[in-house]
Amino acid sequence: MQPSFPGNSYEELLIQVRKHVRDQKEEILRLLRDASEAALKAQGVVLSRPERERLSQTIMKEVLSEVMEQVNKGENA
Repeated sequence: MQPSFPGNSYEELLIQVRKHVRDQKEEILRLLRDASEAALKAQGVVLSRPERERLSQTIMKEVLSEVMEQVNKGENA
């Protein structure tokens, strides 16, 4: 049974919330990229731009994959 939402159906609310979260996608990716950069800086590691991008992409894929595993298991992220 779906909960009721005043003024909106569940489907309308889902559409609105989904759009809002998707609009935040770039911010989410930026946070992951910034975290990678901060870790490199903390370690004192200097990489070329292509190496940093490759490392950042790899880490983002791993983290997002782990998040998806949690979501699929129904765990809180």
